[in-house]
Amino acid sequence: MSEKLAIKYRKSIMRILLMSTAFSGLTQRFYTELDDAGYVVSVELHHGDIPQLLEGVGLFKPDLIICPFLTQKIPAEIYDNYKCLVVHPGIVGDRGPSSLDWAIQKGVAEWGVTLLEAQEEMDMGDIWAKKTFPMRNTTKSSLFNREVTQAAVDCLWEVLTYFDAPDFKPTALDYNNLEVKGQLQATMKQKDRAIDWKKQKTDEILKHLHAADGSPGVLDEIYGQPVFLYNAHKEENLTGKAGEIIAIANHAICRATVDGAIWIGHLKPKLASGEKGIKLPATFILKDYLPPAKSSVSMLEGLLSKSINHIDIDYTQEGQQLPCQEVWYHTKNRIAYIYSPFHNGGMSTEQCQQLLSVYQHV
Repeated sequence: MSEKLAIKYRKSIMRILLMSTAFSGLTQRFYTELDDAGYVVSVELHHGDIPQLLEGVGLFKPDLIICPFLTQKIPAEIYDNYKCLVVHPGIVGDRGPSSLDWAIQKGVAEWGVTLLEAQEEMDMGDIWAKKTFPMRNTTKSSLFNREVTQAAVDCLWEVLTYFDAPDFKPTALDYNNLEVKGQLQATMKQKDRAIDWKKQKTDEILKHLHAADGSPGVLDEIYGQPVFLYNAHKEENLTGKAGEIIAIANHAICRATVDGAIWIGHLKPKLASGEKGIKLPATFILKDYLPPAKSSVSMLEGLLSKSINHIDIDYTQEGQQLPCQEVWYHTKNRIAYIYSPFHNGGMSTEQCQQLLSVYQHV
């Protein structure tokens, strides 16, 4: 905090413009950090309307432009006339729009964030700051919201400490430098994300699903219907014929792999019209294809059965019984802790009622 306060008093009148495709979580974090530190901050959304973008930049007259989240190219009229830095969710040398996707799917042990200068060729600008972090075995959205965001904020404050220092020079990207490990990576397509349920093992499939979670999902086929898969969790006990649905619980489906199974919580149909489908709990999308449940069974009965079973979760029982369980609790030293990691943070009426029920129980 002392570093931020020192910057605040030195640069309290500095004008910083955040240029972003959307007022994303990272953009909001940058705005809050800068505003709290006393900077004059504004946000300009870049949706491809260049005249409007140029007008907005011209009216604000920024001392520095920072781009936390962009899917549109920055016009040369901007980076030629203003210092413009771009947040890239990748290590030094990494280039392309699917950086984090590739890192997760390849299972790299360490990844990072670079803050680099905007120029004509994407992600080739001089490097102002860089940070790395160990990768967790989790989804893209979770990594972005935690490790990537914190690394980006650390880069932001590092840049602001020496932004006006006369002896500072950013580092040019040099692929001849042996310390530069990143490289240009193509935009990840659905063919790169494709899953072969009859050949790939559980952990490999999970990497594909984690790399696409949030957006765009992994395109697959269930009961002949093209759907995008989301919200996947490894199942430690159930197994069956690879590719088949072997259990249902909490509106999620459990699909067998060659060495185990995976719970898939949400699906989104691929519509023939080309329009975007709506992401919903898996059993909602498959309601016309799943066989009707003969009766609900206990978790133990579900483990022993070879057919598709609806497994009941006893929410009064302490702990998480299934990986797809979205509400559970545990107690420690007479204190109850309730967990509710709902997909994308959104709650349906049913989920709200379930959370209330667990709260009332404990």
